[in-house]
Amino acid sequence: MACKASSTKRTIVILSIAKELTFLVSSIKYQVSSIKVSVVILSVAKELTFLVSSIKYQVSSIKVSVVILSVAKDLIR
Repeated sequence: MACKASSTKRTIVILSIAKELTFLVSSIKYQVSSIKVSVVILSVAKELTFLVSSIKYQVSSIKVSVVILSVAKDLIR
């Protein structure tokens, strides 16, 4: 009977450890998913930053073109 009780205790301990490991694996999977989402968000933010920089550059180019056309217009008169 003592052997059976000892075996039952070991089984309970093993099941408890398995439960904790399952929780740990789930937690790691969740963290990896969170990291992947963060990487995607950072990638999108990087692209948006590049897009904004590009738009600012184009606006500056348009302003320069307007100034050049204005000067050319004044020179033609």
